[in-house]
Amino acid sequence: MAKAKEAARTAEAARVLRGQVQPGLKPPAGRLFAADLDALVLRGPTGGLGTSERVMHTLMPLAVGGRHLPTVLMAAGGWSDKAALREALAGLAPKLDAIGLRICRRKARLRIRKNALPTLPSAVEAQTRDIKGMNR
Repeated sequence: MAKAKEAARTAEAARVLRGQVQPGLKPPAGRLFAADLDALVLRGPTGGLGTSERVMHTLMPLAVGGRHLPTVLMAAGGWSDKAALREALAGLAPKLDAIGLRICRRKARLRIRKNALPTLPSAVEAQTRDIKGMNR
């Protein structure tokens, strides 16, 4: 019973978050993702969503493209250690999912990818598992 309530609460939170996405705020043509630091808006395939300045600084290296070591993101966002970065990225997973993106770990480096999974709480759980699996 508690699991069903938690699933319903997670689904409702995801629905509310998707409702906050601004469809007109997409990244520039030819780009998957953009981080607009001045407006504090993350832009993805399904639109844009506001976030904090610290998160924006953390994601700026990923907006450039390519794979980055967790230490690069830690330095960009001012995180004290990898555990703090992991928790921040896990907390950011629902927002990224709402704009059609995810952070994936490949070869001990992180990058932004288009979310191939449907926008459901299960997709966020998969992304969170991937982030928590970062090299410690």
